[in-house]
Amino acid sequence: MAKARGALRRAGLAPRIALLAFAGTALTPPAFAQAQPPPSQPAPGAPTPGVTAAELDPSTRVSRPPPPRAGSAFAPEPPGPCPLESSDVQVNLSSVTFRGVTALDDDELRAAYAEYLGRSQPVSVVCAIRDRAARIIFDRGVLARVEIPEQRISGGALVLEVIEAHVVNVRVRGDVGPVQETIERYAEKLRGMKPFDMARAQRYLLLASDTPGVRVRAAIRPSSSPERGAVDIDLTVARDGPTAFANVQNTGSKAVGRWGGLLRAEFAGFTPYGESTALTVFHTLDSKEQWLVQLAETARFGSEGLVGRASITYGQSEPGGALAPVDLQSKSLVGNIEAAYPLLRSRNRNLYLAGGLDVVDQKTDFGGVTRLSHDQLRVVYARADGDYRTELSGRPLLLRGGATLRKGLSILGGSDSGDVLLSRFAGKPDAWVLKAQGGADIVLGERLTGMFRGQAQYSDSVLLPYEQISVGGLTVGRGYDPAAALGDKGLSGAFELRYGPHQLHPKVQAAPYAFFDAGYVVNNKTSVTLAEKDRTLTSVGAGVIFRLFNRANLEVTYAHPLDATRPGGPRRGDRVLIQLTASLL
Repeated sequence: MAKARGALRRAGLAPRIALLAFAGTALTPPAFAQAQPPPSQPAPGAPTPGVTAAELDPSTRVSRPPPPRAGSAFAPEPPGPCPLESSDVQVNLSSVTFRGVTALDDDELRAAYAEYLGRSQPVSVVCAIRDRAARIIFDRGVLARVEIPEQRISGGALVLEVIEAHVVNVRVRGDVGPVQETIERYAEKLRGMKPFDMARAQRYLLLASDTPGVRVRAAIRPSSSPERGAVDIDLTVARDGPTAFANVQNTGSKAVGRWGGLLRAEFAGFTPYGESTALTVFHTLDSKEQWLVQLAETARFGSEGLVGRASITYGQSEPGGALAPVDLQSKSLVGNIEAAYPLLRSRNRNLYLAGGLDVVDQKTDFGGVTRLSHDQLRVVYARADGDYRTELSGRPLLLRGGATLRKGLSILGGSDSGDVLLSRFAGKPDAWVLKAQGGADIVLGERLTGMFRGQAQYSDSVLLPYEQISVGGLTVGRGYDPAAALGDKGLSGAFELRYGPHQLHPKVQAAPYAFFDAGYVVNNKTSVTLAEKDRTLTSVGAGVIFRLFNRANLEVTYAHPLDATRPGGPRRGDRVLIQLTASLL
C-alpha cells in the first residue's frame, strides 16, 4: 500500500484522488458515503447537476402539446347520379371489364362486382358496381373517375371505363426568394405523373410544406389540356417571418436554481437549401448556477427530402445550495451532425431514418483549479422513428415511436476505457446503447383524451452520465428534480388524462388533466462502481393548461412524489410546477 501511495504521489495523482474522495462524498447519498473505498481509490459519486443529456437539451425544458391529428390531402369524390335508377330493365351479368385502367389488375377490381354475377337484377346495379370500383381504385391511392359508356350489354358482358387522372402542369405561384428553388425541386417530381398516384403526390406536397420559412398551399384543378383525366397542380407559396418564443418555468433543482428562462429565435428560408437557423439560450433566473446556449442549423438537399442537421451546445453549471461548499464547476460542449431521410411521408404514416455523430466534451473542476473529471465521448448512432394516425373503434388514435442504436468510439479524441479522469469509475466511453421511445394519444370521448409517452434503454456497460437514462422533471417524473435518478438501463412511462379544451373567455381556453409517472433505472456492475443497484420513482398529480390569446400557454401542475430519491431518505415534498411559453413574433 505504501508503494502504491508513493507511485501515485510521483505521478501527481494523490492530491486529485483525495479531492475526488471528498467531492464524491459530498455528491453521494449518505448510504453510499458510508461504503466509500479507501482514499487511494476514486470514490463513487453522482454526476454534477447539469451534465446529463436531458439537462443539455433545450427542447426538454418546454412543455409541448401532442401534434394534432391531420386528415388526408385527398378525399374520394361522392358517388355520381345514377341515370339507370328508375329503369325497370333487368340484367344478368356474366362479366365486367374495366377499360383504361393501368394502376390495378382485374383481380383487385373483382370485389366490386363479384356478388352481382349470375343472377337477374335491376340494371341500376351497374351504378353500384361503378361506385364500388371507384372506391377500390381510390383506396389503392389512384385518383380516377369510373364512367358507364353507352353500350348494349350483350350476353351479360358489362364494360366500364376508368379515366385515370394524370398531371399535366405544376405551377409554383409566388415569389419567396432563393428558397423557392427548394419548392421547385419537389414540384418537378409531380410533373407528368401518370396515373395520378395520391401517395406519391402527397409525399412531395408534404415535403414542400415541410420547408421552413414558407407556407405552401396546394390545389388540384382540371387542366385546360384536351386529354381526358388531365389535371393541373397549383402550389401557392408565401414567406413566413422569423419566429421567437420565451419560456419561464420552475422545474429545476435547488442545486442549480428552481426558476429558469429560455429564449429561442429561428430564421429560415433565405437560401436555395430550405435552411433554418435557430438560436436558443437558457439561464437560471434566481442564480447564475446554470446556463446554456445552442446554435442549430438544418438544410434540405435534393428532391427526396434529405435533411442535414448540425448543432453545437455549450452549457455551464455551478451547483449551489448544499453543494456550494464543494465549489464544483462543470463545462459541457456538445456537437452534433446528422442526416435524416423520410422513408415514408404522408398525412397518416411517417417513417424517418437518421444517422449521425455526437461529440461531447465535459469537464468538472473543484475549487476552480483542480480537474476532477473529463469525459470525451464520440458516439455514432442510427435512428428510426415515425408516427401513425388511425382510428380505434371510431376513435382517433395517434401512435409514435422510435429506436436508436448508439456506439461510443475511442477515436477522434475520445476517452479510452480506464482513463483516470472519467467521471465514473469503470465507465465505458465505447459502450453500445439501445434506446427506444414511444407514445400514444387516443380520443376517449367528447373532449377526453388519453395520452402515454415512454422511454427505455438497455446497455450492459457502465455508462458515463451523458449516456445514462434519466428519470426526473425533464423526462418522466414530474415533481422530482431533473435527472433525480440515473441508470445504465431502465424504462419509464407517463400516463395522462386530459379533458378539454373549455372556452373560459373568448381568448382563453383551459384543459385540466391528471397524470401518473413512473420510472425504473438499473446500474451495471455495482460491486465495482458502488453505485445504487436500482431505483424506482413514481409521482401523481393534476394540472391545467391555459391557452391565452392564441399566443401563450400557461401550464400549472401540482405534483406529488411517491418515493425517496436515495436509500433511507425522506420522500420529496409536493411541488407546484409552472410553465409559461409565449410567442414573441
